[in-house]
Amino acid sequence: MFAMGKTNIVIRSLSLFLLLVLGAGQALATRLPDPLKKAVQSAFPGTDVRIRLDGVLQVGKEDLFVPVIPKEKVDLSGNIQLLSRIPATNPRVLVFNNKWVFIRLVKNGEKLIFSLPDGTPQDFKDKLLTGHLPPDLIVPQGMTTSGEYQSLIGELDIEVIHKETAEKETAEPPALEEKRDGTVFLTSPATGKIIIMDGLEKISELVTDGTPAGMTSCNGKLYICDQTKNRILVLDPVTKKFLDPIALPPGASPKGIASMPRGKFLYVCETAQNYVTVVEIETGKTLMRTKVRPGPTKVSITPSGYMLLVLNGQSGEVTFVSTLNQKAVGYVKVGELPSEVIISKNSKAAFVTNRVSNTVSIIDIANRRVARTLKVGEGPTGIALSPDEQLLFVANAKDNTIVAYKIGDYEREKDVQLPLDLEFPSKIIFLPGTRKLLVTSAATDTVGVLDTETMEFSEQPRVGCTTDNAIWVDKAEGSNM
Repeated sequence: MFAMGKTNIVIRSLSLFLLLVLGAGQALATRLPDPLKKAVQSAFPGTDVRIRLDGVLQVGKEDLFVPVIPKEKVDLSGNIQLLSRIPATNPRVLVFNNKWVFIRLVKNGEKLIFSLPDGTPQDFKDKLLTGHLPPDLIVPQGMTTSGEYQSLIGELDIEVIHKETAEKETAEPPALEEKRDGTVFLTSPATGKIIIMDGLEKISELVTDGTPAGMTSCNGKLYICDQTKNRILVLDPVTKKFLDPIALPPGASPKGIASMPRGKFLYVCETAQNYVTVVEIETGKTLMRTKVRPGPTKVSITPSGYMLLVLNGQSGEVTFVSTLNQKAVGYVKVGELPSEVIISKNSKAAFVTNRVSNTVSIIDIANRRVARTLKVGEGPTGIALSPDEQLLFVANAKDNTIVAYKIGDYEREKDVQLPLDLEFPSKIIFLPGTRKLLVTSAATDTVGVLDTETMEFSEQPRVGCTTDNAIWVDKAEGSNM
């Protein structure tokens, strides 16, 4: 018996030795090479990132990003770059150009949920599911996922729960937005000016010597399309001074522009050439041009960061462009002369005003179809969702009205006639942290401030010229550039 016991001890010791050796081999297989490590570090500037031997990223004190390794072998020694950080702030997904994807585990009570966020394109999800998790993954306590991700697990001991439960648990509660201090920038295409308002008082104006159109704010800078000069103006919102512009091809006639708040790229509508151009912010270089339907005038990016919606004014369509590969993945017919678009916070629905058809197209983004067409007033232009996304506000230019519709049944909830000195409303935006709606005017030299609770105009600041587009820039973000 003693000899047998000794033999068992030797066998167990040998087994343990082999387990440690094999385990170390697996860890080495998943260990990230230096180029990928550098790319990972660059995804979190100024943040402590620890890369574990099983490939998992620990960002800060708590956040864990689990890698999904592509099925096919990829080159890990070349120039590896971050393609997408989705969303740009507090990201859930990191996509690298070597096809590695890192997904953040979402904490819900005692569980850590592994899943993709709402709005993820199905084709991206399908490609992801051909990969696998690291076979040597040290499974975090409480890690769970739904059945649709089971093919990634392999032999790992990860709890699988029903899809409905997983979706419920991964839904992150919306953060309550506090009132913030910001600056409003307005474009005046008729005069070539940029109007700057501190609070609701005009403080200055800048002359562009061009035709300013669409605007976007990214990494503490303001980017403005200059349609007649074929360039993107770059404005420092703190110093109120222009920086070196970004040149576009002759005849581009840029009109619409979009970006993620902390992104690396600008997406620009070349209206005259029927392209959406991807511009690298750091270098100002054009990386790619995607052909879209005729007459692209406006572009908006989903909050998830996966999809661009391009309004095609000439053809009365919306083109869908994937930010994962910059390819047009579909289009839908809306109404005549689509003018503005707003996207829900969960990236599931888009609302498009059709100025000539007097309608709003409600788009199911995931299925790329028009789910409903809402009849509205004459000449709908601006559109906005209330902060709680319970009401849809539509500005009707020819009627000089703003009408609110209840989300769901889209019954007319309330409406207001614009004041006499505020005509032909164009862009409407909610001032963050308030229930106040800023209204630009394409016909008068004033802008309006609508209290959406009382449906009364509380202020009508005079800015000295007609206005088209409007954007609100957080002063804190500008000062942290």
